[in-house]
Formats: sequence, structure tokens, C-alpha cells
Amino acid sequence: MRLHNLDAARFVLVTLVVIGHLLEQVRHVSDSVNAAYYFLYLFHIPALALVSGAVASPVFDRAQARKWLGALVAPYLVFQAIYLYTEAGWQGQSFNFRLTTPYWLLWYLFSLACWRILLPVALATRWPLVLSCLVTLAAGMVSDIAYPFSFSRTLVFLPFFVGGHLYGKRLSAAGSRWLAATALLGLAVLAWYGKSFSPMWLYGSVGYAELKVGAWQGLAIRAGLLFLGMLGAWALVRLMPTDSRRLAWLGRMSIGAYLLHGLVVRTGIHNGWFGPVGQWSELSTILLLSTYGLALTLVACALSYWLKPVFNYDWMWKLKRGR
Repeated sequence: MRLHNLDAARFVLVTLVVIGHLLEQVRHVSDSVNAAYYFLYLFHIPALALVSGAVASPVFDRAQARKWLGALVAPYLVFQAIYLYTEAGWQGQSFNFRLTTPYWLLWYLFSLACWRILLPVALATRWPLVLSCLVTLAAGMVSDIAYPFSFSRTLVFLPFFVGGHLYGKRLSAAGSRWLAATALLGLAVLAWYGKSFSPMWLYGSVGYAELKVGAWQGLAIRAGLLFLGMLGAWALVRLMPTDSRRLAWLGRMSIGAYLLHGLVVRTGIHNGWFGPVGQWSELSTILLLSTYGLALTLVACALSYWLKPVFNYDWMWKLKRGR
């Protein structure tokens, strides 16, 4: 049984992903915009992983393998080709398909496919969440993991997926809403004072050596980010309405918004759309880009409804049965 608040959270989080990618292009224009960008990245990817884990099956049988192929692997291959082809056109280069290094935002789809396989393995251990946290902390000490195979990010955000599966549905109804709102406010204050902090820590894409810190300092910082990410993920899910069918429907359509919005953002980058934004006031920049991000997400979610076969390839199995 699907929970409306988790689906609603997925829509809100994908909207925050879109807004974050818009703010990323102009975060250098002011401290406020940079702080808003840091605030989102403290929790929105951890929360998205938590929500995904909350609805994941604990088994990986033949039926689940078909869903995995149709909903994760096939869309990754299709959109990896689309993004690499369009990028090659913008750069005036020849098209060269690569499989092992996800293009920009497609890392999440690649990592989600990996988490789905790793979940039954983690659940077979005695303390799956503790083990996944230890893996995350230890991953930073391996110097040769980064973007290929989305290896670093897969391990860094694994605890949120495992924790979401174990406790996500209970967390969505645990604690006070006022406390959750206070937690998000606290993260916003922390983002303001930590805006000079390297954003590479929030991406989880490289190890401690590339972040120019020692092993013990790296372990402490990543452990702190794990805590903050889990706190923000709980706070956002707790604030979601439990009876909003419209938000829940949008959440179920949000995969299309995630996959499509990058084309708009990259088009804007290559055509200089973000140049005039630097002339706006700080508040105007945040509000206008947030509004544009919300509108873009809504339109893309609507397109997802009409273009379902492009984002989910489960229909391939129906064709096989028909033959």
C-alpha cells in the first residue's frame, strides 16, 4: 500500500532538485543565493534516497528484476544517450556513448539501481543500517573512487536508502511537526554560516584525499553530514500532508521531471540564459528561480503522464508476453 505523504515528498524533493540545479548556475552572485543552495544540498538528496528506500521491496526476485530493468536500467541507458548526444552537439564534438560514468544528474538513477541490488544484501546482515554507515565512512578513505560507476555517491548515500527502507514509513509519522519545521530552520541557519564550506562534501562524489583533509577529519565531517542529512530527511517527510492525492499523483510522475529538467538547464547554460540573473536582487533571484523550478517540475510531471513509455519500459515485458 502506497503512502500519500511519501509520494508527495518525492514531488517536493524533485522540485528541490530542479531548483538546486537552477541556483547552482548563479550561486556565486551573492551569499544569500549560495546559502540557499547549500541549504537544499544538506538534505534533499538524502531525503530522496530515504523516500526511495521506503517503497523498495526487500527481495530481488524475477518480478523485481523486471521492474528494475524497466524502471531504472532502461531509462538510464536511453537518457544517457540523449544527454551525451545533445552535449556533443552543443560542444561541436562527435557523439561518444559511455556506459560506466553517468552524465551529471543521471548518477542518481545509476546509484538507485545499485542500491536496489544492495538492499537485500544489507538486510541479510544483523545491523544493516550500522553496516551501511560504516561503509559510507570508509569509502572516503579510498582514493580511487569517484565518478566512474557513480561509486562514491552510491556508497555515500547508501545509509539513507537502507534507513528509509527500515524506518522511512515510521519516520513519516514520528515526532512533532513543529520540531520538524525547527529542524529545517536550523539547517538553514547552518547553511548560512557554512556557505564557505566546499560543496564537494555535499555531493559525496570524491574521497577525503581529494577534499584536502586527513582521514580522521574526513570521518568526522562525513559523520556529521550523515546526521544532518537524516535530520533534514525526517523533517521534510514529517511535514508532508498525508491526504493530498494531487501531490501524491505528482510524486508518482516525478521521474519524468527529474530526467527532463536537465535538458532545459543545460540548454540555458549553453545559450547564456543565466547571465542576466546576476543583475537581480538576492531575494528576487531565489524567488524567481524557485518559481521557475516549480513550474518546470509541474509541466514535466504532466508530460510524464502522457509519455510514460519513455520513462518506464515495463511495457517491453507485455510485448514479449503478447508474442
